[in-house]
Amino acid sequence: MLKYVIIAILLVTSSTSVSGSWKLLGLNISPQWLQPHEYESYADEILGLGPSIVRWNFNIDPFSGHVLDPVTWTPVDFQSRYVPLLNAFSARGIEVSIVLIVGRQQIDDAKHGHYSFDYLGKVYADTCAQITRDWLIPSGIRNVELGNEYNDDASWPDPYSNKMQSAQQYMKMLKPAYTAVKSEYNKDGGYSHVMMMGLAMCDSNYLNALYLNGLQSYTDKINFHPYDFDDTVDNIGPKVNEMLTVMRRYGDGDKQIWLTEYGAQATPGNQYETDNQAVFVRTSIRTIHVWTPQVQRAFWFNLQDFMNGDMPVQYGLKDLNFNRKPSYQAFIEQAAEGDS
Repeated sequence: MLKYVIIAILLVTSSTSVSGSWKLLGLNISPQWLQPHEYESYADEILGLGPSIVRWNFNIDPFSGHVLDPVTWTPVDFQSRYVPLLNAFSARGIEVSIVLIVGRQQIDDAKHGHYSFDYLGKVYADTCAQITRDWLIPSGIRNVELGNEYNDDASWPDPYSNKMQSAQQYMKMLKPAYTAVKSEYNKDGGYSHVMMMGLAMCDSNYLNALYLNGLQSYTDKINFHPYDFDDTVDNIGPKVNEMLTVMRRYGDGDKQIWLTEYGAQATPGNQYETDNQAVFVRTSIRTIHVWTPQVQRAFWFNLQDFMNGDMPVQYGLKDLNFNRKPSYQAFIEQAAEGDS
């Protein structure tokens, strides 16, 4: 049975290439589908869009340390396949950070007793340390996110009603992984931001369960995906404050927040939806800046629409045929707004 870890790479543009949006506005992308001859033009497009942070997914086999092709799930050579794109980003002043995500099948195997969560945590920690030491630090990567939406039963094979148990199990993965990654950065010197998984929605109950299991000492940022903004700026302040209430309860009220996914869907050809998406690109980041100053990063999801099985996921600034929606230009304009 194939065991794998998904890695999402975040690209943080340096101050020499980006100003505006108060350094808040980021973007989720999927360049692993590209071929090397497309890298230079793709990097130019990202630079032209102007996000301060970009998020990129990889798949990794945690037992062998190999990067896996996103279609065939076979090993690929990271050096030849992806380093040229990292170099293209670097040449344009783009710094790289990553997210390491354990695959659902691995979690399911642990839940069914094939191995313990303590063992899964050790393997995960060893893999994270290896990736950090061999690939991230040499590439100047200083930000790492450990996991993704494990409070959602689509990512964690357990009913949401068992959130306390799943929080305990996740912390058995986070604690050793955080410790291992921080250790590698401490050996190297300089700053590092190592953080918890991004929670699905503003899930204050699950966040509370994580704190009850020791979260405070094992994350440098609080990380969640507020899709429950529901495309409405009036929801931003109250929803973020729900999470801040929990953070303050455990003495974490001053910790910075990363919103590593948020957005609004828009069906191509539906003018009401595409116009609303463009408006939300503009108004959301302004509202986040004014009303939620603890939010340090907010990543729009996604650069392009994609298929999830038979269903289109239409949060993109571009549709499945690479056509730009009105939100594409709105993103460019909003990325340029704000102080440097």
